[in-house]
Amino acid sequence: VLDTSFHRAEFSGSPGPDPKGINQIAVLYSGDAIVGGDFTQVDGFNQPYLARVRADGTLDGNFRPEFNGPVRAVVVQPDNKILVGGTFTEVAYTVTSGTISTTTHYPCPGFVRLNADGSLDGAFYSADRLRHHSGPAVHSIALQPDGQILIAGRFTSIWWRDSAQFRDSYARLRPDGSFDSTFVNIALEPFTVGGAVVVDHILREQTGKIMIAGRFGFEEPGTSNMNRYMARLLPDGALDSTFAQRSMYGETHSINAVLPLNDGRYLIGAHFRNNLGVLVGAGLLRMRGDGFSSPASEQEGIFELNVNSPGFVDGLVLLSDDSVLAAGRMDVHGWSDSRWLTRVFPDGSTDAGTGFVAPSSTPYQ
Repeated sequence: VLDTSFHRAEFSGSPGPDPKGINQIAVLYSGDAIVGGDFTQVDGFNQPYLARVRADGTLDGNFRPEFNGPVRAVVVQPDNKILVGGTFTEVAYTVTSGTISTTTHYPCPGFVRLNADGSLDGAFYSADRLRHHSGPAVHSIALQPDGQILIAGRFTSIWWRDSAQFRDSYARLRPDGSFDSTFVNIALEPFTVGGAVVVDHILREQTGKIMIAGRFGFEEPGTSNMNRYMARLLPDGALDSTFAQRSMYGETHSINAVLPLNDGRYLIGAHFRNNLGVLVGAGLLRMRGDGFSSPASEQEGIFELNVNSPGFVDGLVLLSDDSVLAAGRMDVHGWSDSRWLTRVFPDGSTDAGTGFVAPSSTPYQ
């Protein structure tokens, strides 16, 4: 049921063909939320790419960091400090004392940490460190229980102690932001000659293992088998040889969401056009813990998206009853309209009661 007491803030930007949407929301212990995305205004006020929204949905005008590019990832630490990743190159923060305002521009290509009030955390090592020939970017951030920070995106090296530490678009940092050289980095390859390795997702599982997913491939050690899209790592970063992605083939797919399930399997939200392997559909795939797609007997009822629309799933949230809330654009067989949000039960059936019908320009993420 829609909460009508919550103010629905309008996130917008300069005119153009691309929507100025929200990419990430992180909730503070106070109930306020940090919102990152492609927007440059909130409710008509200039608030480029990152905003703080109060628990009632209204904009917190005292939170005023100004990024110069989109924000893709936001994580709030237990101390309420805020890790931010994206395609920006700097952030500015203005301090006003009486009638005098002072603005500081801080170089931080792709990644930075802010204090809870939006000011820069000067003790965090982040300035001008990530490198890539077409501009570095951080698409995903994960926080370990020991405070270490996992980052993933598009970068080829991290500048540390006057030298470049080469990393294939993912790395681990210490709690102060310094580079963790003990974390192993496997060699990832682009799909095409001259292309880029991009890791769109990094997440730590309860077992301590780490899953990465994106647009990359790698050769299994000792074999000529090429894995694509996903890899599972041991806690030290070494490749977990018990996982081999065998469900997705080709070079036209993109993984939009990865969700570990309580039974050890994974639910993958993706955008595929066609499949040469055994797949249940064109937007939602249930994968075994070893990387293979679930047997056909377990796939019955998993909904299939209408790829002619095309369909996609951009967000997945596991609920307490093991059902999953899926967001995106879902043209499910038997439905007469597009749904942006639905609940999927463990047997693959869907709850039509959670479906929202919305204009085609406003998919959920």
